[in-house]
Amino acid sequence: MQWLIKLMREKSKLQNELLGKLLRQAREEAGMTQTVAAANLGRDQTFIARIESGSQQATFVEVEQLAQTYGKQLAHFQTIEQIEARDRNHALHYAFRPDAIATYAENLLKKRRRKRKLSSPKQRPRSRKRS
Repeated sequence: MQWLIKLMREKSKLQNELLGKLLRQAREEAGMTQTVAAANLGRDQTFIARIESGSQQATFVEVEQLAQTYGKQLAHFQTIEQIEARDRNHALHYAFRPDAIATYAENLLKKRRRKRKLSSPKQRPRSRKRS
């Protein structure tokens, strides 16, 4: 289950970065600086900088306000389809590379072997019984 959480976090991070790039492009096309765009929203310049860099997640309302400020439709800032397409291309890339699948399987086996070694109790050398 941890792999799913990790995957979702990675996708969320990618979406934030992509959204930031789209917002930056729209702001530049509108001929605005970060300071002017932030002032239109009643925020400071660092707010826009953090969203554009992908380090802060924008809320739906904030994206909607920015879209209106930049004169763009909200649909211009959709990111999920692009992320999903990237994932499909990535999966197809590995589906047609048997060597990559073999390497992946080998790595999984190595991890399992290491895990077994670490989880097994340490065996003490047997001492000979004296009679």
